[in-house]
Amino acid sequence: MKFYEAMFIVSNDVAVKEPDRAKSLVEGVVGKAGGMIVRSNKWDERKLEYEIDGHRRGTYWLCYFNGPSTAPAVIEREVNISENLIRVLVLSKENEKQTILKKLAESDIVAAKKSVEPITRGVEIDVEDDVDD
Repeated sequence: MKFYEAMFIVSNDVAVKEPDRAKSLVEGVVGKAGGMIVRSNKWDERKLEYEIDGHRRGTYWLCYFNGPSTAPAVIEREVNISENLIRVLVLSKENEKQTILKKLAESDIVAAKKSVEPITRGVEIDVEDDVDD
């Protein structure tokens, strides 16, 4: 199994209205090619440089996966027959696998730290005791 990076362009009709369906489309194509997803994220929605099959805008979806050497060809074939997946670029990242996995792990740690709020935020603590003497 090799390590790959794939950038999909998903039709905005699907990605904006049904983001879960967009994710399942991308992961389904990778799975059909025999790949196992390491990370799959919506990257950005952008205006396309030129019209592709009637689409002027697209949502970019970045995916890292492990798969057989036949995976890129299978993925490209599936994208070509799909109405909702506009384009794909699959690159072998076998030589950079450890660096990429390390960066992904670091980004997970940073995201986890940002999502945890201190317990005292928004809580007022009364320092004075209201005890009758």
